[in-house]
Amino acid sequence: MRVGETITVMDVHENKIVRQVVAVEEGYVYVSRPEEIENSRNEGREPNCIGFPLSDVVCSKSQK
Repeated sequence: MRVGETITVMDVHENKIVRQVVAVEEGYVYVSRPEEIENSRNEGREPNCIGFPLSDVVCSKSQK
C-alpha cells in the first residue's frame, strides 16, 4: 500500500468506503477523500484524514 493509492476500507458500520491513502504507519492506514487531498494541497495544509487498522482494508491495488 502506497501514499496516493485508492483503497476500500470497512467503517464501523460495516460499510465499504473508497478513500485515498495519506499515510501508512504502525499497523494503521490513514485515508482521506480525494477532494480533501486536492483542497489541502491547494491551501498548503495537511489533509484531514482518519485512521483505520490495516485489518479493515478490504481491497487495494496491491492486493489484486
